[in-house]
Amino acid sequence: HRARFGAGIGMILLGIVFEVVKPWPIAIVVDTVIGGMPLRPALAPLLGNLPPNTLLAVSCGSMVVIAMVLGLLTLASNYLTVDVGQRMVNDLRTEIYSHLQKLSLKFHYKQQTGDLLFRVVSDTFSIQSIVMNGIMPLCSSAITLVAMLCVMATMDWTLAVVALLVCPPLYLTIARLNRRIHGQATASREAESALYSNTERTIGAVKLVQAYGREDGVVADFRRDSERSLSMTLRLYNTQTIYGWLVDSVLAVGTAALIWIGAKHVLSQQIRPGDLW
Repeated sequence: HRARFGAGIGMILLGIVFEVVKPWPIAIVVDTVIGGMPLRPALAPLLGNLPPNTLLAVSCGSMVVIAMVLGLLTLASNYLTVDVGQRMVNDLRTEIYSHLQKLSLKFHYKQQTGDLLFRVVSDTFSIQSIVMNGIMPLCSSAITLVAMLCVMATMDWTLAVVALLVCPPLYLTIARLNRRIHGQATASREAESALYSNTERTIGAVKLVQAYGREDGVVADFRRDSERSLSMTLRLYNTQTIYGWLVDSVLAVGTAALIWIGAKHVLSQQIRPGDLW
């Protein structure tokens, strides 16, 4: 699915361009319309002859246009991402199912049907999650980081260095928690697979269960397996919540440091107020 995947990457790249120019209308309002500073040399030929009120209207209109274009690009990118992910899921499911048909009766005798069903139907869906929440966001974040740092370096290299200092603690936090999340996610999936297997087996043998009066025992076993699966999932969600909190905290510290240093540079007239956006 190279064509669709490439189109998705193209949408992301185009969206990054608009993300980079997104702060410029606000900077024009802060610096030129409110502060009375001259426009930057790159914008002067295009907007230099506009009166303040017209420049304000153009800047505000640009904000709306950029936001709408970004929304459309995000919509198109998400559609392509989901489309590619679902097509990959369908391909993998079909290949696994075809492979299962060719395996020996000895293999199928040893395996539980519910576990195989879980792997074919549920585990394969992780491919779409990898595309949606892994590959595409990783590409987008990496390219956006490089683009933003290049823009920041042209304005104030000190701020660019401060922004980079956030990366090591952020990487260590992610790397440390990722191992824990991986182990807990595996345990959660295995518990869910066991629940599928036991449920499939008991439903398939419901006549024997009723014949021997084992209904209460089967229900008790199901409740125990379900509670174990839900407990594993809850532990995973808690770890993911802590993960998000730590990442947000590191980013908040980095943002505060950038604003602190940036404000001092504005006061010393090293950069314009609009550059802080």
